[in-house]
Amino acid sequence: MAQKFILRAGDREFDLNGYQSPRGLRNKDKRPDKVKIEVNEEFDSVGLRRHIDYLIILSNAMALR
Repeated sequence: MAQKFILRAGDREFDLNGYQSPRGLRNKDKRPDKVKIEVNEEFDSVGLRRHIDYLIILSNAMALR
């Protein structure tokens, strides 16, 4: 396991591995508002850019109020 992302919406947690899509994650009417990130990986510039782009996707999927 090189990357693991845990998003939390209320009392529910969603585990995402790798670059799995966070689209549609909800707990009733709540979108995730917290994320725990575990990364044990070495990146080159392309891989780092991909990782940053994914973090932006996660940020957009979180609670938009």
